[in-house]
Amino acid sequence: MRSFFSLLVPSILTGIAVGLGAIVFLWLIETILHLFYGSGNFAATIRELPEWRRVLTPAVGGFFVGLLVMILKRTDIAGEGVPQVLEAVVHNRSRMKLLVAPLKILTTAITLGSGGSAGKEGPIVQIGSTLGATVGSWMKRNEHDRKILLAAGAAAGIAGVFNAPIARVIFSVELITRRFNINQILTVTIAAIIANVFTRYSGVKALSIPLTVIPSTDWQTLALSVPLGLIAGGLAIIFGFSLYLFTVLFHHYKVPAFVPTTLGGFMVGCIGLFIPYIHEPMMMPLITEMLSLNNLSILFIASVLFAKILATGLTLGSGSSGGVFAPALLIGTLLGALYATFVALFGFGDATITTTFILIGMASFFAGITHAPITAIVILVELTKEPMVLPAVAIGTFIAYITAKTIHKDSVYTEHVNRNVGYFKLK
Repeated sequence: MRSFFSLLVPSILTGIAVGLGAIVFLWLIETILHLFYGSGNFAATIRELPEWRRVLTPAVGGFFVGLLVMILKRTDIAGEGVPQVLEAVVHNRSRMKLLVAPLKILTTAITLGSGGSAGKEGPIVQIGSTLGATVGSWMKRNEHDRKILLAAGAAAGIAGVFNAPIARVIFSVELITRRFNINQILTVTIAAIIANVFTRYSGVKALSIPLTVIPSTDWQTLALSVPLGLIAGGLAIIFGFSLYLFTVLFHHYKVPAFVPTTLGGFMVGCIGLFIPYIHEPMMMPLITEMLSLNNLSILFIASVLFAKILATGLTLGSGSSGGVFAPALLIGTLLGALYATFVALFGFGDATITTTFILIGMASFFAGITHAPITAIVILVELTKEPMVLPAVAIGTFIAYITAKTIHKDSVYTEHVNRNVGYFKLK
């Protein structure tokens, strides 16, 4: 416990810093979103805009992100965020530059506010980790302590976006420290709680997944979760390959950094012209609609699913900034709904089983792309507030994780670290 008490003050400072950073981060995203698209309901507003503006707005956002990278010569403010944290742990003794935090806030806010297809979670992990590692460096802590504070910052960052107290701790331990040590868990928990208090009392609304139907947990559902897990694991490999492919294609040549980000944004805008659900503000409305069991065609569901995979690959592969968790939730939702539709052809379709498959799809797909099955299961249960779904979700999630891990050893997070895949070839 002596180690814990020595980290008590740094963990409190980390929680305060990350909580304030999360408030600024979320506020800036909303501000830039209103600047580009106006106030009011995004789904209604975007359909009223002229086509040229819908296509060019993500391109303009990509241009400014690339311009920042080029001027500042900082490739660590591009992309997902979590790989950069792992890079710091593996290759830089858990040291991170403080400047990364405000710049990552800005590049992510521009990407998401201009209509990029990504999420907030990866960047807020990098922002929080940067602040935690900086607190450790300022207080002259050793590498071991800096690593714990880095993980505490990551958990505090997640706490700023989600109201998922257990999942945020498990995420940091499962993906960053990789050790279940009581001192580490206590330090991480304190920072996360403090950050969560700051964001909740500031009026930030926590992400939640509303359920209108209690999920099914009978033996048929448990059995049918196995093939869904296999499919989710396979689709996770396709998603990861698309990220890797677009990163390699966009950054193969030495060109100004704004060229790939602008091109990627333009292509996302073209997709969004036909399927606006790829834009980040459209994610939760569509998930809510699908959980409300509104009748949507197979063609619509399949089209949005593959468009979302493509748009996310273009956004992150081109070098714009954002996370994969939000896209994973939507892709998993669409996969589960599609699976439920086909299962219904064999007489297994009802409201409870459709809801269950959607939830299994979410957790399974996320576990497949991140190789973090425990985090995926816990965060879904916490976001839905429905523990009854745990058995079916656990089966599908571990099947997806095993499938994806067997086919390809790297997750979307470790791919960049282990294969040395970088953003931009800056002149």
